[in-house]
Amino acid sequence: MDVLESVGKLSGQLGLPVLLIGGHAVNFYGYNRTTLEVDFLIAGDALPAWRS
Repeated sequence: MDVLESVGKLSGQLGLPVLLIGGHAVNFYGYNRTTLEVDFLIAGDALPAWRS
């Protein structure tokens, strides 16, 4: 399982919202962008839950 699958599965199980941004989000829409990092955006009020 890759990091995108892991984060997606975990966020769904815990009910924590997360948004994929950056190069991987662009790739999803059919544009090629080679990148190694994964960028996620989370709501500020969800930060304590993600940290725990």
